[in-house]
Amino acid sequence: MEFFSENVMWLLGAYLAGSFATYFLLWKQATVDEIGKTIDQLVDNGFLRHRKNVDGEIEILKWDADEEEVS
Repeated sequence: MEFFSENVMWLLGAYLAGSFATYFLLWKQATVDEIGKTIDQLVDNGFLRHRKNVDGEIEILKWDADEEEVS
């Protein structure tokens, strides 16, 4: 019995293609989640200047923004 038969190679190729696609799909989502958590942490600890709009959305301001823009 040959171990690397044509069927085994097809299964290996399909497995590698699925693993590769899953890695990139999950990597993108994990990266977006971690970036959001980092920005939230920086805002909560006062390292980013920000203000909340009337609808509750947070807007990040430039570091040299005027005091009138912040409030």
